[in-house]
Amino acid sequence: MKICHVTSGHYRNDIRVFLKEISSLRANGYETRFVVADGAGNDDHNLIYDVGKPKSRLGRFFGTTRHIYKLIKTFNDIQIFHFHDPELIPIACKMKRRGRKVIFDFHEDVPKQLLTKPYLSPFLLKILSGIFARYELKKAKRFDFIITTTQSSKNKFLKANKHVEVINNYPLPSEFIKNDPTRENNEKAICYVGGISRERGILELIEALGHVDDIKLKLAGNFKTSDVENEAKELKAWNKVNYYGYVTREETQKIYKESIAGIVTFLPTPHHMEAQSNKTYEYMAAGLPVIASNFPMWEKIINEEKCGICVNPEDPVSIADAIKYIAGHPEDALEMGKKGVHAAMNKYNWLVEEKKLLSIYRALEKS
Repeated sequence: MKICHVTSGHYRNDIRVFLKEISSLRANGYETRFVVADGAGNDDHNLIYDVGKPKSRLGRFFGTTRHIYKLIKTFNDIQIFHFHDPELIPIACKMKRRGRKVIFDFHEDVPKQLLTKPYLSPFLLKILSGIFARYELKKAKRFDFIITTTQSSKNKFLKANKHVEVINNYPLPSEFIKNDPTRENNEKAICYVGGISRERGILELIEALGHVDDIKLKLAGNFKTSDVENEAKELKAWNKVNYYGYVTREETQKIYKESIAGIVTFLPTPHHMEAQSNKTYEYMAAGLPVIASNFPMWEKIINEEKCGICVNPEDPVSIADAIKYIAGHPEDALEMGKKGVHAAMNKYNWLVEEKKLLSIYRALEKS
């Protein structure tokens, strides 16, 4: 069976799309093409087709989607198309009308995500969120299968389509640290690796550093907006931040090995509170105690596995107290790290999710 994954907003080395889903499909004998819009050009060896990087957000939503459709409608030998971005819903419907099987992979709960956008009024955002929620449910009825990343999103789409499954972004086996997670650093540090924004609690986290002594923050990733980056760098405790910008997977592993805890203190937006954080599972796989927001879903996992501490993400003092506890209790921290690794190895890893992904494709292959 020949498959084509399609994205307008993810890079070709995207962890979920390429390193997990596509790599798993190829390892199990499926010929899988990948259509991207990242501007890095075609890669015939890896069956990657690039329609070019858009110059603006509007360009992505209109020009890029048009270029993608023009390309993929020529793929007459592809049986299944697997789409990854909300602006591709119209193209997915067109391919369905052309007689192809379609999987739509909703990485985010877009209606809830819209409510957090800072550049529109709350009233207008609520209207847009409601419109899109009705639109995506209407179109979801047409797809052969829907993949989500959270149980709440699955429950929503089950109202329109009975073929829905959660595929979690659990860590790859290669992301596990095999040795005991002891940290032998002269400089104690906590870490955060990922997208950086106001909603992800960066300002409160930096303020928390002002309440602890001799603790650095290893911060890696890109700021979502320049205004938040400038605001963060103006905070007094920014001098305790080692900022790396974008890092490779190898550099990420080095940061984890040099840290005493991983931080994921996102603010309580509707989108965050019902979503699972990939960072939590990566920290667990790396043997790091997790300092996480005290959302009910997150607390349940952290407390059951005894692999970290949950805090009020809006309270820098609460975050600081957790940092101080882990720094001051290395034996407890080591035990948290070991329990996190054990839980990740047995429950929260990609091999578990890969089985669900393959079962979806096998079912469509037979239908």
